Amino acid sequence: ALAPPTSLSPRPRVVSARAMRETQRARLGSGRAPEMVVWCQNTPRRAPSKRRAPLQNRGLHISIPSTGMLMQSDVSRLSSEMFREFNVNGRLKFPQMRKYYRRIGETLNFNDYVGMCEGLGCNSTDGLSSSMFNKLIRCKESNEVIIDYLTVFQSKGHVDRLMMLFDRFSGRGIMTQRQFENYYEMKFGRFAGKEAQRTFLEICASARANPSEGIDLDGFMNMERSTSKITIHSAFVRTFRPEDLTTRSRNGSPNTSPSHLR
Repeated sequence: ALAPPTSLSPRPRVVSARAMRETQRARLGSGRAPEMVVWCQNTPRRAPSKRRAPLQNRGLHISIPSTGMLMQSDVSRLSSEMFREFNVNGRLKFPQMRKYYRRIGETLNFNDYVGMCEGLGCNSTDGLSSSMFNKLIRCKESNEVIIDYLTVFQSKGHVDRLMMLFDRFSGRGIMTQRQFENYYEMKFGRFAGKEAQRTFLEICASARANPSEGIDLDGFMNMERSTSKITIHSAFVRTFRPEDLTTRSRNGSPNTSPSHLR
């Protein structure tokens, strides 16, 4: 029997580190004592998206029901793999959790880490166990879990990245010339101009598609068949984790995201 979806009404979500800091700052400014912010809070459940689930029966072998939510078994599998990537001696202490958050393009300070541990019911000195980390991941939206996973693991889920990129830049299953130009600029991190226009016309000719209409998913996948996984992963991070580029630029690497997405 299939496991139930991870998110039931009311639906939990993760309180960001920024929101936690702003809450504590507001209480201190008003003279009130700081309060513990629980990271998993109950919020009204959103209506499931009517768009097709892009990862169903694809590279990650994830089963997405009609609700658009991941199954518990899939969340557990993805969180377990991420836990194994960062844990030391079976635990995620502050250094490991900070490394994890940096990898997915976010920041985590020690106070946020302590508040997280208190919200999850674990000792900050001992760190998060695999079950506690799974509990944290299950607080996230299904799409966020997938994006985190694909950001962490560059060598996994190549097909999934391509499908999510197509879904992000296309409309109603077709990528028009302008949408392709936006994708092309994101892919290479620079203004493309006539180069992108010329490439689009070549792809349409190869796929026997009408340039005035655009290319479908099959044409897009065929186009990217020869593109390296590193290039696709970089385009994925620029699209879904643009803040990660800002973080890395502070550490000495250039921020190459297009100006219209900064």
